Amino acid sequence: MNVEAMNIDEESDGYLITMNFDIDLQMELMCELTSSYLYSLHSNIKKGEVLDQYIYMSENLLYLVNKNALLEKIESERMNGQDEKEGIVLDAKDITHKEHITTDLLEAGMSFIIGHEIGHHILKHTESDATPDRKRLEEFEADNFGLDLVIKGLKRREKNYLFAPLMVILMLALAEAKPDEPSEEHPSLKDRYLNLLSRLSEYNKDLAQELQQNFQRLAAWIYKGPIFSSQKDYWDTKWWV
Repeated sequence: MNVEAMNIDEESDGYLITMNFDIDLQMELMCELTSSYLYSLHSNIKKGEVLDQYIYMSENLLYLVNKNALLEKIESERMNGQDEKEGIVLDAKDITHKEHITTDLLEAGMSFIIGHEIGHHILKHTESDATPDRKRLEEFEADNFGLDLVIKGLKRREKNYLFAPLMVILMLALAEAKPDEPSEEHPSLKDRYLNLLSRLSEYNKDLAQELQQNFQRLAAWIYKGPIFSSQKDYWDTKWWV
């Protein structure tokens, strides 16, 4: 998954944000996985439902890390006409609690991703011929800009909204064997995660601690399970601790 901010041309005042074609699908799968996990934490959920949620989590994780399994799923849904059924809009009264969580995560997650790229433009990062160290700092600045946009757009279910930027970092980490190591132009995903946590603590310290705990437990579940451990980008450290 890749999103990039760039100038259109020297004579234009506009900006261009490009996204890989599969970002929507990756986000949908990650939001489905994460919403199942967050829903399973509710105190009034039945034991049988908890098991169901972990089954859904496993399915979506498989599709996130195994492209062949995902392609088979898409083809099967196309053959069965399920892809057309999923386009039907439900009445608000028919939307479940879990679906509300999924919607919140997707809305806030995309706001964070796009806000990050808008931040690069607003903060003039696209105009600079920066050193690698400066480029890594610019990524933190863009993350902060994206998080601020999410906070400004908060709805009453703020836990879902504020978990979304952390969820995006976790999704990116699924494609990195070493999320605790920086690249030439980007800080490590671990450092980006810790930076977001620090900013969230400034907003609400108690809530940030709860979100951190949820993140760590979800990351540990991914790490310990057989689905992700069989992949080439399997993490070699418990970077989220």
